[in-house]
Amino acid sequence: MSYQRFSTDDVAMLREELVLHSMDSWQAGERLEMFLVEHGFGVSKPEAQRAARRIGARGYSLKRVREELEKLALVM
Repeated sequence: MSYQRFSTDDVAMLREELVLHSMDSWQAGERLEMFLVEHGFGVSKPEAQRAARRIGARGYSLKRVREELEKLALVM
């Protein structure tokens, strides 16, 4: 079993927000960045925007959102 930094509920709420608000990749990248900062992690703004494009291009599955968050999270 792998370690997960974010609860399923937190990731599901973020995913729902991204889908419901039909954010473009810039806005979604900003939201990913805010989510990570709120959880005590740093993040590269350009990487957050690239991750947002990947998430949107492949659909907003819970698994995809979690994978991208786990890749982006930089320990402060």
